[in-house]
Amino acid sequence: MEEKNWYTQQEVAEILGVSKQTVYLYAKQGKIKKIPDPYRIHREARYEKKEVDEIRKKIKYTGGGYKPAEVAKILGVSVQTIYRYIQENLIETHKVPFGDERIRHIVSEKGLQQARSIIQESLKKGVKRYEYYNSQMDIALFQKFTSSEIEHARVIRDSLNEWIFYLPEKGDTLALDEGLSRYNLKPAYSIHQESLPFKGYAQMRIPKDFRYFYDLIDYFYRIWGIENVRIREEERVLLIKVKAGEKEYDLPFSFSEVYRFIVDGEWLVKDRILYVRSPYRKTTVELPVHLMEKTQEAAKEKGKTMSQLIEEALENLINQ
Repeated sequence: MEEKNWYTQQEVAEILGVSKQTVYLYAKQGKIKKIPDPYRIHREARYEKKEVDEIRKKIKYTGGGYKPAEVAKILGVSVQTIYRYIQENLIETHKVPFGDERIRHIVSEKGLQQARSIIQESLKKGVKRYEYYNSQMDIALFQKFTSSEIEHARVIRDSLNEWIFYLPEKGDTLALDEGLSRYNLKPAYSIHQESLPFKGYAQMRIPKDFRYFYDLIDYFYRIWGIENVRIREEERVLLIKVKAGEKEYDLPFSFSEVYRFIVDGEWLVKDRILYVRSPYRKTTVELPVHLMEKTQEAAKEKGKTMSQLIEEALENLINQ
């Protein structure tokens, strides 16, 4: 029996211990060679064995623990975030030889738990871009994609935090690489707009079963852009934070449909313009130098800004 000279995308992912998305990126970067399939004879993308086997040879036994990419996948954050934790000595790792006089960081079980604690604490402070945007792929959570074969697809994350396509009409899912290469799915709009001057954010929480759920997401991506919007997915709702400013409102339904979902801030549509105002107002507080320095130190220790620390202290004082 003739030995095959290729691996499927799933096989490459298992051999190299990476996600299917990473396999797609490796091919895009030229690290491995994807076998052309212009007539779409094969259900899954195939890659030449030679380059895959060469990469596998470079990967040495780690002696236990997790690769930074594995930690990122487990915790649902970017690999860059985990490397930043490593560089700042925030999580425990050990070093193993890799390649020509190079070393690789392996995250211990304790380091994994430390990273999880850091991320859980950071979630309390505010929405991070990696929660809803993949900068390598330039895709955003629930962004709409379309093609001649698939009219409506949405970018989502599955239970393993993999980016995949969801087909709302069918209720099916599709691997990201398959959707992009086999079905030629393309973004339905640009998700980038000029960044507005920072004057705070206003928030709303949109239930996933809201009849205009996708229309509202598309509006904020199209008109405001990810530069002015932050999103956090929760089990049944989507938290949307919008930077204070004003933009055209071009949706076919009245904005009054959304009023009941507003958390804070001022939202007003007038003459087809949506005006958003933050609930925060800038103020000036004069403090003695020694108190200012202690406040800065306390804020740094708790991983908060001075404004957040002062706001917390005032709320505790008022609610006593």
